Amino acid sequence: MGRSLQCKDPRDRIYGILGVLRDEDAWLAECLEPDYNIEVSRLYQQVFEITLAQEKTLRFLEFCKPVPGQRPSWLPNWADSRSSERGLEVFGAAAYPLTTGNRISGQTLQVTGVVVDDIEVVELVRIEYSDLPISTQYSFVEVKRLYHQISSWGDPKPRSEMLEAMIYAVSVGQISDHLLDHSPARKSFSLFNLTKALDEVIQKDCEDLVVSIKESNFKNGAVDALRYHLTRLLDRCLARTRNGYLAVAPSEAKPGDVLVVMLDLSFVACLRPQRDGNYTFIGICTVHGLNWGEALVGAIPQGLRYLSDQRTGRAWEHAFLDGKDGTTSCMDPRVNWEELQVEKGDPASEFWGKDDAGTGYYFKLPDEEYLLRHGVKLQTLNIV
Repeated sequence: MGRSLQCKDPRDRIYGILGVLRDEDAWLAECLEPDYNIEVSRLYQQVFEITLAQEKTLRFLEFCKPVPGQRPSWLPNWADSRSSERGLEVFGAAAYPLTTGNRISGQTLQVTGVVVDDIEVVELVRIEYSDLPISTQYSFVEVKRLYHQISSWGDPKPRSEMLEAMIYAVSVGQISDHLLDHSPARKSFSLFNLTKALDEVIQKDCEDLVVSIKESNFKNGAVDALRYHLTRLLDRCLARTRNGYLAVAPSEAKPGDVLVVMLDLSFVACLRPQRDGNYTFIGICTVHGLNWGEALVGAIPQGLRYLSDQRTGRAWEHAFLDGKDGTTSCMDPRVNWEELQVEKGDPASEFWGKDDAGTGYYFKLPDEEYLLRHGVKLQTLNIV
């Protein structure tokens, strides 16, 4: 909220909104006393520390765009209105909001997570803020260039899988197939329609395609959606990992950076290993094949589709659609819920489900102890 404010004193990006916070966020105003003698970076770190202690979440990393030479690298820079990772949708890379021992010591952020893979090659998206708004033809040219660049990386995937991976990358997950709150406007942006549109853009001459759309007075919603999604990739790059994942990463990412799924963070994080064993924070990523908890609770079973309820803003409020019979269930099939069952009224109870007979059961969400029991190789990482 404060990032978009035009204010002379950057401290007012924080202090200026304390009186208009939502009721559920009012605790921040109670914990933070305005002090215009404090250094701006110290104020921003103070907000991060208070939020981490109160909400047990790393969500502020989603708004962090590192400033060259800034320490600590994980500190959000609210003085820059472009510091947020523009256009990214709610995912659940950590699968569930796991309460962990994440803490700040001095200028070191200590987190728990899994190092999944490392980046092998990157390709910058050639769009800058000065290019906005981009023309339809330019967006088609850039989409085609990115596809052929990815193809040149030598990935042996079939064409259909390449198109699908490209759609997940360019759309940054904004695909109606995975949204619970469907509407007629979103149906035209399904994976099928977007993939068909991408194939059309790749195969046709971009100028001819633009002319044909104008002459027919017909606006292909899915084709136009590609242009819209591309503008959301400002300051981003496409990256391929050593194990073949396709990622949308910060433009600062480079080969050798690692992808990490942190507990309490909805996105995959890109970190840069340092010689002393610590890491610097580069930014957040979306990674096709890691966006929905796969690194922690396993791959989604074949035939099921992950659905996210973005109206709640909480990534773990999801469902799974069975492609065979069309039924949906909020019970994640990758989790052994019997291990997590608790009595009604238990303070740990955070999730409620029913069996086939309609009987209600109560569960706690998977936690760090559960993951360790199931062989997840969690690590403690120090980010400076």
